[in-house]
Amino acid sequence: MTSHCLLEIGVEELPAAYIAPALDQLRREVTAGLESRGLTHGLALGLGTPRRLALFLSNLPSRQDDRTETVHGPPESAAYDAKGLPTKATQGFAARHGVDIAALRVEETSRGRYLAADKRIAGRATAEVLTEIFGEVIPRLSFPKAMTWGRAGLRFARPVRWIVALLDKDVIPLTLAGLAAGRTTRGHRFLNERGDFDLDRADLDHYREALRKRRVLVDPLERRDEVRRQVEAAIPPAEGRALVDEGLVDQVTQLVEWPTAMAGVFDEPFLEVPREVLETAMVHHQRYFPVEGPGGGLINRFVFVSNGSPAHAPQIIAGNERVLRARLADAQFFFREDRKKTLTEHASGLAKVTWQEKLGSYEQKTQRLVRLAGSLAERLGLDAAARERLTRAATLCKADLVTGMVGEFPELQGVMGRIYHLADGGDPEVAQA
Repeated sequence: MTSHCLLEIGVEELPAAYIAPALDQLRREVTAGLESRGLTHGLALGLGTPRRLALFLSNLPSRQDDRTETVHGPPESAAYDAKGLPTKATQGFAARHGVDIAALRVEETSRGRYLAADKRIAGRATAEVLTEIFGEVIPRLSFPKAMTWGRAGLRFARPVRWIVALLDKDVIPLTLAGLAAGRTTRGHRFLNERGDFDLDRADLDHYREALRKRRVLVDPLERRDEVRRQVEAAIPPAEGRALVDEGLVDQVTQLVEWPTAMAGVFDEPFLEVPREVLETAMVHHQRYFPVEGPGGGLINRFVFVSNGSPAHAPQIIAGNERVLRARLADAQFFFREDRKKTLTEHASGLAKVTWQEKLGSYEQKTQRLVRLAGSLAERLGLDAAARERLTRAATLCKADLVTGMVGEFPELQGVMGRIYHLADGGDPEVAQA
């Protein structure tokens, strides 16, 4: 007869990027611990949200198999006295390992001839083994940044608030960071009105459904599908479509326990800002999904995924619109200020920016790039027009580093150089370079 196991580590909200690697490490190290101790298992599934890291294990045996292990004792020369009787060393070796002296034998080893015995080791109960494995693996989970708190000294990404450890219907004895494991878990921080609740057993469907009733989608794949579905449905097809970036879907999935997609609006004059800037502000800074109109251009709409109550949608939307408005106002200001000078004029500011202490300023770096470009052009046998374009590209390639826009949005380095050079009426090939 086999058993199922559920481990849940309840925490304060984890950063989105921490969750998937931690679940993967938890699954790998626990299963490795089981295999090294001779315990088989079926499904090993990591489940998690910003407030919990969980592992479900199926088809565990009730205990380890008994096994026989060969142990070595004293060397043959010290095993028996002149009369052929066992020495105290031999007697002690037999007693220590619970074997009869008559069952001892001499084996040839790499160190010489030694006494040997076959020792029978009784298998331990699976619950006991799991207590040992969990106690080793949980403190070993690694994060980009961890904290230590309280007297327990456990290092973890965020404070641990509760632990669930079940083997079928029984609680696995486990204590970490001063917390004793039990069967009590928690639903959504805001949307669950039922309070903490107990899990009856370590059953995957029971766990998923119990949390779903309390507004938690604990399966990351299910939650991701729901995020994508809601984002795509947030804008009526006749008005446009949300641009679904898969990387952003992954991030948003790990920011919420119960996703609710909502649509907001920003002021239309912000559309004068280049599309790349708008998308960077929305996607990279705010985790919002931009919206394209029927004609293919961006429109003044956006979609975001909330972890709050749909009943408060007007307030949530207004708050997100206010935040985005401030971000886009900054972008619009920097864009207008940058456009007061050409990209060539911006390049003069590179002399004031140190690239590396022993290698000088960005202007000096640019001069080296121009020389390298000239050398490459000569070796490649480029014609005069191509050489001129290459030299021009090398001269301007760092110029946008001193623009206000790149200072505010470093991700747009190079992109803004292309946009500004084209706006100056520059050569498209130079802009693209």
